[in-house]
Amino acid sequence: MRGKAMTNKTSALIAKGKGSSLWWGDILVTFKVTSKDTGGAFSVMEDIVPPYYSTPLHVHSLEDERVYIAAGDFKFQVGEEIFHATTGDYVNMPRGLYHNFENTGDTKGILLVTFSPSGIENMFDEMGRPVTDPNTPPPPYTPEEMKNIVGIASRYGVTIKPPTPRAS
Repeated sequence: MRGKAMTNKTSALIAKGKGSSLWWGDILVTFKVTSKDTGGAFSVMEDIVPPYYSTPLHVHSLEDERVYIAAGDFKFQVGEEIFHATTGDYVNMPRGLYHNFENTGDTKGILLVTFSPSGIENMFDEMGRPVTDPNTPPPPYTPEEMKNIVGIASRYGVTIKPPTPRAS
């Protein structure tokens, strides 16, 4: 059923390069499966993460997050645990635990991220920016946009931990 919406009782092929894309920071996010495809059971997105890019430490209260590393080398923090994961590894991040990841390699990394239940993709839609050129990310978020992102995240049950001030 190439290109057709899927339900919990049908199969579908979402071909390479297909799906709805946006920029979330410098990460190119492509939604492969959304809530409307699964009746809210789960959603899946592909993240293309630039070298040395790190997400903020954050926690989900409504969904579990699972990551399959399709390519690259990453450092993950899940709760108090910090570990390295590489191509072929799988990371489980249960709701309620602060977590983040960083691409520690000098090439783009590719993650396949599953959320269950789904719905978090709506948060990314609100925060994201349109993709005009997949090889050129948009400029960094402004401080005002960052404040908006924290508010948007909170509406979806996600708390972003503020960065720790550096010692002077």
